[in-house]
Amino acid sequence: MNKLHYHRLFGLLPLIILLMLSGCSQDDDPSTGLEQEATLIPPTPTSVQEATETPPPGDDRFLTIATDAPFPPFAAFDEFGTVVGFDAELAENLMSRTGYRYEFVVTNFEGMLTSVADGEFDMAMSALTRPDPVPGVQYSEPYLEVGQVLVVLANEENLVSYNNVPPGVPIGVLGNSIAAQRAAVDVAGISENLLVEYESVGQALQALINGEVTGVIIDHDDAEHFTRTHYEQLKIAGGTGRDAWITQRSYVIAVSDDHPELLEEVNNAIAEVRVDGTVERITRNWLVSEETIDAGESLIGTPGDIIVIGMLGELESIDPATAPTTIGWEVKLNTMSGLYVFDEQNNLVPVLADGPPQVSADGLEYTFNLRSGLTFPDGNPLTAEDVRWSISRAASLGNWHVNAFLKDDDGDFIADADAIQVLSPTSVRIILKEPASFFPNLLATPPYFVVSQNCYTTNSDAARSCNGIGPYQIIEWQAGETIQLQANPRWTGPGQRAFENIQLRFYADATALQNAMDLGAVDIAWGEIPSAAMETMLQSPGVRAWDGEPTFKSYLVFQQDDTPWSSAPVRQAVAYAIDREALALVVSQERREPLYSPLPDSVPEHVPTEPQRDLERAQELLRLAGYSETNRLVVPLWYLNDGRYSAQEEAYAQALAEQLEETGMITIELNGAPWDIYSAQMSDCNYATFLLGWPPVGWPSRYPAAMGWLEYFVTETDSLCSNYESAAMASLIDQARRLDPADTTAHQEIYEQIQTLWAQEYPTLDLTQSGPRLVARDTINNVNFDRMGLLRYGMLTKVGE
Repeated sequence: MNKLHYHRLFGLLPLIILLMLSGCSQDDDPSTGLEQEATLIPPTPTSVQEATETPPPGDDRFLTIATDAPFPPFAAFDEFGTVVGFDAELAENLMSRTGYRYEFVVTNFEGMLTSVADGEFDMAMSALTRPDPVPGVQYSEPYLEVGQVLVVLANEENLVSYNNVPPGVPIGVLGNSIAAQRAAVDVAGISENLLVEYESVGQALQALINGEVTGVIIDHDDAEHFTRTHYEQLKIAGGTGRDAWITQRSYVIAVSDDHPELLEEVNNAIAEVRVDGTVERITRNWLVSEETIDAGESLIGTPGDIIVIGMLGELESIDPATAPTTIGWEVKLNTMSGLYVFDEQNNLVPVLADGPPQVSADGLEYTFNLRSGLTFPDGNPLTAEDVRWSISRAASLGNWHVNAFLKDDDGDFIADADAIQVLSPTSVRIILKEPASFFPNLLATPPYFVVSQNCYTTNSDAARSCNGIGPYQIIEWQAGETIQLQANPRWTGPGQRAFENIQLRFYADATALQNAMDLGAVDIAWGEIPSAAMETMLQSPGVRAWDGEPTFKSYLVFQQDDTPWSSAPVRQAVAYAIDREALALVVSQERREPLYSPLPDSVPEHVPTEPQRDLERAQELLRLAGYSETNRLVVPLWYLNDGRYSAQEEAYAQALAEQLEETGMITIELNGAPWDIYSAQMSDCNYATFLLGWPPVGWPSRYPAAMGWLEYFVTETDSLCSNYESAAMASLIDQARRLDPADTTAHQEIYEQIQTLWAQEYPTLDLTQSGPRLVARDTINNVNFDRMGLLRYGMLTKVGE
């Protein structure tokens, strides 16, 4: 829900009327400092928010709640005349927990509490700030507490508290905030003539950054938001706790003395919403400024309570239905989840599901029961309808990961509407088009992640603060710049978040990221960083590299519908001629290792079935195929020369060529091209022999299962232009798809057979493999990557400098 910044308009209204009720107050707007005008007319209702149904006489579970509107952002009217705002959203949450139905009755503020005491209203919610006792009225525990704090520059050493503001120092305040001005003059002892007034929080903080004032007094919610987002430039004098509050206001609900049981239920609900993060979320929705500021460069490096990850690249979307990117999937992995996730040991475990699925005998239907008690960041409970809606939405937007596997009877490559079926509020069934024993692994990828239906109700654009149920929740996203994450207190999935606050900062080029690392502005440098830039970073003191298990492979493609590559023995001869260890050394900066299987070593089903170099065996096979020293096999070999895979790609291709020519029967015609030319020629099948990498640059692995490294090269050979065909391999792939997902022994056996046949037929020839690498300061520990090479933020730790 978007904030209503009515206070921008109300700032032009006359000054606050000084005639206020004694014994109660509707105090400053905690976002702007706007005070409520008091009137001296009887408290007759002026507008009513209709209840969903008319209560029968004597219905003791139906409440009338008095409020004075408009008083944004606590209470305002939407285009339909419905009361919206902080109090309205909080009331909805409180009443849903207590089981009451209710309506808001809009009335004048003056006399409101007397009307509650007289029984005209059951309750009053109208930004009440600790009123004095009124006969016949009791007050709830505070549902919101707001303090005024002093914000200073992050490197400020002299002004450490509001208690020691030196004479003559200019301090910024909001011009329409009586609370801030009182805090400055009455408590902090600042001369009134030193106060500099600004129209908004953003303007005041920008003035502080620009050096126009030495500090700014604003509400703590705004202060915590901006100092968390711009921690390198701003801080709260005295820290983030209540000791730093100059003054404070507590907001309560008035309840009639005749309803002590109602007061108890309301207090219990208030305790719940304050603990589970609901009040914090509603505060962000309504009370925290959405303005942006130009904070400039870091003044302090990185603080001890935040891990800052510098990411080369950009986060384009947090919508789980969009096309895969490495950065996008990584952020989603850490802020959302599906029915399953992979834990820290890369074991597949249920998280939104409460256990293993029931799988039909034909392997097409998966039925899941949902874990109870889970809620989205927007406060809505998880239901089976959310699962259906999220996955169906991904299908309708053309997501391959969904449409390639789910039931599609009409063959339009869009999953059928009944492919995901809601059986009950806590049970859902997913129907596949053909068996896929690895389907539970797919459920741990973002296209199957479940988000609240409120996230994308009108279009496919990602709401900036919309995320699913995951280890972290998105607090702030400044597109193209930063995203702030905070540990989700309601996360019940595997692993604990070792660090509460994570910030990602995005850099357009490696030089900027390298400079940030040199300046201490980031703790971790991560992304597809060129090896040269990474080596430069590693030369700086106090940093180290962290490497993950292989999630990338380099391979050779043969176009097999024509000679010479239509002959399996000739392909085998090339395999025997290659020295993978020597090839890996050529690209040592990329941390390449030899690969003897289509599956990287990190895949559990990996078996090294492809041969070590045997030059004599290669020559023998070539002779049997009719080649000799005088009748050489001439091979045009293409490689990417634009550094897409590595800066050493030309040397890598040259080393491969030299190894093949050492047979004395092969001549290599080496050719290089940039990706735009390469991809077009490759797609038109104009290259007979060429080098590629998997997964494509900028993508995570297709999905975290052995089949994700195999099936494309067997079933989509026309797309790859290898044109490989094998009935035996197709049969093994089909058998693997039909296995019981829980039968790990059968999985291992069938995948070993696939890899053995691969080493005979070579759909592709695998050469080298590598894993992810990042650079981190010595203060960072417990770096952990998942099966797709994505960084798990929750395991990161940071020790003092």
